[in-house]
Amino acid sequence: GRDVDGKKRSLNVIGRWSVRHEWSKRVRDWDIGRSRNQLRVVISQRNKELSDFIDKDFQIATSAQRLVQDKLGRISESDDLNCYEFRQMMMGYREAREFLKDLIGVFESNLSGLGFSSSRSGNLKQKTKEVTV
Repeated sequence: GRDVDGKKRSLNVIGRWSVRHEWSKRVRDWDIGRSRNQLRVVISQRNKELSDFIDKDFQIATSAQRLVQDKLGRISESDDLNCYEFRQMMMGYREAREFLKDLIGVFESNLSGLGFSSSRSGNLKQKTKEVTV
């Protein structure tokens, strides 16, 4: 074999270089860094998917609530009140309202899990209260 620093190249030389240059530690640190970066990407994607899912649910619930409000407005202007239709509408409103309350609970638990203060979740309550009232 060829001489390196006056010594023959061999597994012993590679072993000495590995120790001298801390190859094991450097490789482990590199692996950990890559794993952390990949985990950050996965967590970020998952959080975005969850946020998008909750946003869509919130839009659906508020749309359902608006439909009930519009229908109630039309019925209240009519002289002929259909009790069955009114009851069905109020049941739909109750479902939309419960759906929004559930979403508010999801928001609050996510916020508290992320370390946000209760004042921020209070702001969310106020925002959603304007929609649900």
